[in-house]
Formats: sequence, C-alpha cells, structure tokens
Amino acid sequence: MPRTRTSSRHRPRFDRPSYGEHKGRGTMYVNRKRIYLEGAFNSPESRADYDKKCRELLSLRTEPDKFHTTVFQLYEQFMEHAKVYYRKHGKETSEVSCFRQACAPLLELYAMMPVRDFDSEHLEQVQELMQDWKIIRNSLNRHIGRIRRMFKWGARKKLVPLEVFARLDADYVPDLIEGRCRAEDNDPVEGVPLERVELIKPFVTRHVWGIIMVQYYGAMRASEVLRMRAIDIKVRPNPEEVDGEQWEYHPPVYKTEHHKNKKKHKRRVAIGPKAREIIRQFMTTDVMAPIFDPAQARREFVTAKYGKGKKANRRKGAPAHYTLAGYECSVRRACEKAFEMPKHLRKINPKLKPSEQEELKEMAAAWRKENCFTPHQLRHEMSTLIDEEFDAESAQIALGHQRLDTTEGYIHRKMTKAQEIARKLG
Repeated sequence: MPRTRTSSRHRPRFDRPSYGEHKGRGTMYVNRKRIYLEGAFNSPESRADYDKKCRELLSLRTEPDKFHTTVFQLYEQFMEHAKVYYRKHGKETSEVSCFRQACAPLLELYAMMPVRDFDSEHLEQVQELMQDWKIIRNSLNRHIGRIRRMFKWGARKKLVPLEVFARLDADYVPDLIEGRCRAEDNDPVEGVPLERVELIKPFVTRHVWGIIMVQYYGAMRASEVLRMRAIDIKVRPNPEEVDGEQWEYHPPVYKTEHHKNKKKHKRRVAIGPKAREIIRQFMTTDVMAPIFDPAQARREFVTAKYGKGKKANRRKGAPAHYTLAGYECSVRRACEKAFEMPKHLRKINPKLKPSEQEELKEMAAAWRKENCFTPHQLRHEMSTLIDEEFDAESAQIALGHQRLDTTEGYIHRKMTKAQEIARKLG
C-alpha cells in the first residue's frame, strides 16, 4: 500500500526546542514563547533544567491525557476566551491586558509545569515574585485573583482538576495585608481645591477647561465627560430651576455598565446650572457629535498659533473625541507650566549618560507627584464637598456608586467637625 505524505503543517513534531541565551540566562522557545531556564547560560544547572523541560514537553506531546495541559497552554486557551468575553461595545476592555500582566510572573516560573501539579505553594512563589517586581499591593492581590479565575475557567472546561482549583482558594493563599508584606501601597487619592485647579486655566485650551469644570461640577468620571453628546442629555421643564430647565445626562459608556444589575443602577447624572452654562457654549446643531470636539479645539489652537499660513495646513488631525490619555496629558503639562517645573526636568537632554537620564527621570517623577494633580482628583474633591453639604448617601447617588463603602473611599473628611465637637464636649 503506498504511503501517503502528510503536510508538514499537520505533521506532529517532536523536535527539541533550541537552547539559546538572553541577557546572560539560558532560554528555550516553545510555541514562540521564550522560557527562561534556571542558572546562567551554558551552566550545568541551566543544561539540566533544559533537559528536564524537554522531557516534559515530549511526554506532553506523546501522552494524550487532558490533564497534561501545561500552565502556558492553559493561559493561551484562556486568553482566546478572554478576548471574546471581556468586550464592551465591540472592543476589548482593559481587563484583557490586566490578565496578561497578571500571568507574566506565573509564566516566568511555571510555564512548562502541568496544571495538575500546580499547587498553593507555587501560587505563593508567584506572589513572592510579584513583590520582587515592585507591584503595588492592591494590584498584586487583584492579579492573584485573576490567576484564580483562569484556573476556575480551566476547571469548568475540564482542563484543570477540581482539586487543583480548590487548593488555590484564598484560604490557602490569602491576600497580602497592608504593613505585613514587602509590597508597597499607593498614596491615597486626595481631592484638589478649586483654587489650585484655576491656576492652570491660562495653560489649557478652552475645550479642556470646559471638560475640567463640567467634570468638577458633575462629580463625573473623566470618560463620561469626554464622550458627552447632546443626544444623551434629557431636558425637562422645571420651574424650580434658575433657567426653567432640568438636565439629566445618560452616559453612553460608563464603568459599571457590564454589571448584572445594571438595569437597576443605570448611570444618570444630574447637571446643575453652572455646568449647563458651560455646556451651552460648546453645543452645535449636530447632536451626535461630542460636545467637547477635539477637532474644533485643534482648529482654534492652530489658528491662534499659526494664523492661516502653510504651517497651519500641515498640522496633524484630531481624534473623534478626547481620549483619557490625551486629557490627562493636557492637565499634567498645564500643571508643569503653572507650577514652574524646572526645565532640565521637564525636557531631559538625550545626550546625557543613561545613568544621569534615569536619575533626572526619577527627580521629574517625584516633582510631578508633589505638584501635579490628575482629573480623577476632581471627583474626589466634589464628593467630599457633597458629604459636607449633605451626607454620604447623597454623595453615593451623585457619584453613581452601587455601594456606600465605595463612596467612603472618595470622601476625605476634614477635622473641622472633630474640632467643633471637642470644643463643645471636650
């Protein structure tokens, strides 16, 4: 009987991955993924680890047991699922990128390990590596939770034994606690006084300043303001208002719209008279266009700087709406100008030595942390003012939180009430 020739594309391969070197360490490539080996390049320890992993890889390819799936193979299959599951309005959410970051230390240590052998001790080693990588504690705990979710998905798909997933429970590998681990915590986000915000007004465009003030008065997330359109604002008559109108904004995209109970907690924002006055300045006849149009802002900026010359025609275009990164960058640069950031820190000379550049970058980061503020701090400031004027539940409604304890993280109570209590009762 004549032999049939199988295409090389479908023919099973049992070749040993090539042994290589990267940054002084031994490496091997499996499915185009670099795997680091123990020890230095070409050392006996590295060669022994290479032979061990090759034997594991050969056994995985020759034995059809489904629980021989490696951690890396589980990761690959889960990421295909994540790209489909974690989507909003047809686009991948940032959670997909977060899973990649969470699994990076896992793959660094145990990419070739069969999932059936993965234990709570190995997850603790991943936790230790994350601390070595200086990952912030809250982010580290969330990353460990994402790894558990990946193994839970694998157990549901019968790729991971149930007893393996059970061993990864929080009872066996608890979350890190503040002050009882090597991982650091971010400084709490504080509000920024309106007086300080007004100092950057000369250094931002008319549109960016409008975004800042509407976000402040509405206690909104930055993403909600950037996508605001006239069609999303519901106007009703109300004789109690100064202008006789009541505005209610329904953001087309908001942070918690994927929650199961979103119908009960649909995001709605009440827009007051100060914010309405600002929004009216930017409204056009196109109700589908963003109210704060970056293209119009670009035209105004170019006209003011270049007039109608040739340089104005060569300027780059603008996105459909302001992006969060662009908005934050505009605020940061305005803070650098308003609060007089040193020139040698603002623009680092590329001709300096790499060590000197790194030192200046650290100094610049420290200066920005001390002097600059972010748009998110506007929301914190307004939530604190609402709590002082009304109460915490009113702040919860204004911020659109489903739980009061979430709102408590935004409220920064001052000592004035405590001093008044001490004066009367103490």
